Amino acid sequence: TFRREGATVQQSAGQSAGARNGASVTTYAVPTGLIVAASRSDGECVIQLVGELDIASWPQLAALVDEQRDDDRRVVFDLSGLTFLSTAGVSALLEVAQQWPDFRLRNPNRVILPILRTAGLDSSVELTDSEPLPRC
Repeated sequence: TFRREGATVQQSAGQSAGARNGASVTTYAVPTGLIVAASRSDGECVIQLVGELDIASWPQLAALVDEQRDDDRRVVFDLSGLTFLSTAGVSALLEVAQQWPDFRLRNPNRVILPILRTAGLDSSVELTDSEPLPRC
């Protein structure tokens, strides 16, 4: 457990079956209903979000992203486990996109994809998926 900018976060690290090419994965449990797993490999810093991204979880996530960020790596948020995205969460994603030009959103699920499209994030941030994204 560590405290950063007023946020208490549980941290565990190690190898994960889902980690590619031997990348280490660090998992953070943010006490606001968001679980974050960060892995670094292949020139990417992949941040997987599970749970809710809203005004309560964004400050803690921002601190963790800053900690994981490396200027030589692309920042990718994997949204496959995200169950809720508020307007504050959308604003947070836009803020990250403005700070890091090589920012991508990966695997938006059926709940999150329409929100991203309504907010116009699909035109300002690259969205990727293992399968073609469905068009509305």
